[in-house]
Amino acid sequence: MSNNKGRLKNTEGDGVFRVYAHGNINMIWNGDNAIYNAVDFDKAMIEKNKNWAKVDNYERPVLILFACLSATDVDNNGLDMQIEIPV
Repeated sequence: MSNNKGRLKNTEGDGVFRVYAHGNINMIWNGDNAIYNAVDFDKAMIEKNKNWAKVDNYERPVLILFACLSATDVDNNGLDMQIEIPV
């Protein structure tokens, strides 16, 4: 796996966005802030990666989320976070 680390880090302009964060039910911790919803996630992503501001312009963007429990929202009847983020 260590050989892949450099290949997976901060690629630019390919439409693939990798997020490494701590996760828990209803939130993601990005090291600076607790993120509880798609709007705050979007703001944090733009701060961390200038390419996220134009994510809607990519033909097939990919978000890879490396965070435990972050796809669960118990206050929304257990719906996945992906449902809350418009595509």
